[in-house]
Amino acid sequence: MPDIKEQKLLYHLTSLDNLSSIFQNGLKPRAQLRAFEDVADAEILKKRQGLQKRL
Repeated sequence: MPDIKEQKLLYHLTSLDNLSSIFQNGLKPRAQLRAFEDVADAEILKKRQGLQKRL
């Protein structure tokens, strides 16, 4: 097995309730989702929205 320092890794934090949909449909932006168990920090989302408006 390769050394973990040499691998490219991806982390995604979600509720276990979202896993079946992710496996069936893949990861999608929250704007494309109708219903999901949201575990994101509201303050972080707010800051990101502010950054997107500036771009």
